[in-house]
Amino acid sequence: MPRSQRRLLLLAPGLLGPVADPDAVSSLQAAVPPLEDLLRRSERLEEVYRGRFEAAVFGAFGVGGRELPVAAVSRFGEADGDTAHVGESGWLRADPVHLRIDTHSARLFGDYVLRLEPGEAGQLVERLNGHFAADGLRFEAPAPGRWYIAVEDEPRLETYPPHAVAGRNIDAFMPQGDDAGRWRNWMNEAQMLLHDAAVNDQREHRGALPVNSVWPWGGGRLPPQPLETVPAMVHADDPLTLGLARLAGIAAQPLAVPLDEREPAAGQTLIVTTEALEPLVHGDFGAWLEAVERVAGQWLAPAQRQLAEGHLESIQLAVDGGSRYRLRGRGHWRPWRRRRPWTDWLEAG
Repeated sequence: MPRSQRRLLLLAPGLLGPVADPDAVSSLQAAVPPLEDLLRRSERLEEVYRGRFEAAVFGAFGVGGRELPVAAVSRFGEADGDTAHVGESGWLRADPVHLRIDTHSARLFGDYVLRLEPGEAGQLVERLNGHFAADGLRFEAPAPGRWYIAVEDEPRLETYPPHAVAGRNIDAFMPQGDDAGRWRNWMNEAQMLLHDAAVNDQREHRGALPVNSVWPWGGGRLPPQPLETVPAMVHADDPLTLGLARLAGIAAQPLAVPLDEREPAAGQTLIVTTEALEPLVHGDFGAWLEAVERVAGQWLAPAQRQLAEGHLESIQLAVDGGSRYRLRGRGHWRPWRRRRPWTDWLEAG
């Protein structure tokens, strides 16, 4: 297969920030040669999905729109066995969060900080379902840190994902839209229910943060099928990408197998890795730098070897700020560009 028909798209939110203080990260002087080589030799493309990582994932499957059905597709992606019930409801993510409240603000921290156990999540969801069943809401928790609400009608809301709000005052990020008042009231009710839950008492007793709210986002229904654009191959572990792959009829491959062991597919290979995102937005820069190094070593280094050997026509790297970098075959490289640390490309928050 000619290499012109083999392309690789790596979606890696958080890999290049944004960070509030790029100079502070630069001072760490952590060298990541595969990332530096790609950025130095590549061309920067027009920003299409600025600040909307989820939109970039949908875009890889030809799905667009302002309010994308992240919850419905993600629930479809991690449904076991019969998935029919997912298409019968509207869905919202309702992820467990801790709101740190002070005199002037309430700041959000997600599961990266909470580290909920499955039993804890089950008890909290059971408590919420006991209260909200009369309102036609059904909470589900297929993973401890990923909760969903099945609703009878598609929610009319404009929302933000928790990773866009983490560490910030939530006031500017609260749900908006025709149904916002009702959902804000339900958020308040959920906070009161969670406040005196036995699980939270136990967590606080051992020094863990309590789950004192849920964060609704990503509402909608499953998109119509078949999807317009289908990658030739998909490698991912996150539920959103897995859901889109399932809708497209693709058996997604796990991220655990190194790229060197995979023959590039005819068409576009899509790789989605989110491991750098949560440590970045929660300010865990040590873990974030480790994630950057892993992504560069596991994906960028072997991809550039495949490009040099003629097995690929191009590599595209897309990051959470919307920037996209394309590296094409040897004839398009820019060897005259001087070496610079990868932190020179960090996006400011």
